[in-house]
Amino acid sequence: MINLKMKKVKSFFAIFFNSLLPQDRYYQKIVHSKFNYSLKYYLSFLSLINFVYITILVTAYLSPFKIINTVFDIKNRLQTYPPGLSMTLRNGNLTTTLDSPYFVWSDKRSNLFLVVDEFSAPQKIKEYQSQVMLTGKEIVFYDNKQITTYPYNNSLKIDVNQTSVQKLGRSLNIFLVTYPYLFFVLFILGYLIFNLISLGINFAMIAVASLLVLTIYKLLKKKFAFHKVLHIKKIIQIGLHAITLPIILDYIFSFSNFSRILPLTYLVLIIIFTFTGIYEAYFDHQ
Repeated sequence: MINLKMKKVKSFFAIFFNSLLPQDRYYQKIVHSKFNYSLKYYLSFLSLINFVYITILVTAYLSPFKIINTVFDIKNRLQTYPPGLSMTLRNGNLTTTLDSPYFVWSDKRSNLFLVVDEFSAPQKIKEYQSQVMLTGKEIVFYDNKQITTYPYNNSLKIDVNQTSVQKLGRSLNIFLVTYPYLFFVLFILGYLIFNLISLGINFAMIAVASLLVLTIYKLLKKKFAFHKVLHIKKIIQIGLHAITLPIILDYIFSFSNFSRILPLTYLVLIIIFTFTGIYEAYFDHQ
């Protein structure tokens, strides 16, 4: 069983490396192979590269591990919430039970994240060097040496005390337990949807490119008196292999400083590689 799987893996990578750049030795073999042979490779290759692409994308931009660490950090800080501190927001006014400011540190007390000081003016945040400050009238943000204030909504009614903080802590515990499973389900669902759309779009691009290649060939056939008869199905079959490098280039560009390859440019690449594949399969060394 293991040997059979290893043979399939070796066979896949052999097809992959031979498909990267059209060459007569391999592309002549494609002409005599069944269409399903190339279709299986196309489905396997695109599904694999899409999985790698989505994994890198999610890890780079969504940072699931960073989310877990942030929630852990918040949960740990909730455990240090003062038992006697209560905060009440009514009619756009925040009141607390403490006479002195309350500080919430981040990164092992290296940075001050939040200050609760109901009697302070917004400019006080500069002295605190905090990222966020709650005063009696507004929430204040300090970023890039600029102060931004937002008054509380008069319709908001919020009560924060040890009981509500403990309830939030329990909710975070539930989140930490369920998040890995939820993330896994959403990741698989997102991958399946993305992969299905990608398979359809790329196959449509191959079909369009193949029609254009066939049209170009018929025009050249009259001029150069070619005798080979090309069928659209075989051109598409060759395109299923020839698209290998254009797809890789497209995904590499998306992770570089460039944007994704433009659809028209991508189509031109597919046409060039498919036409080269046709040449290697039918006309090389003739």
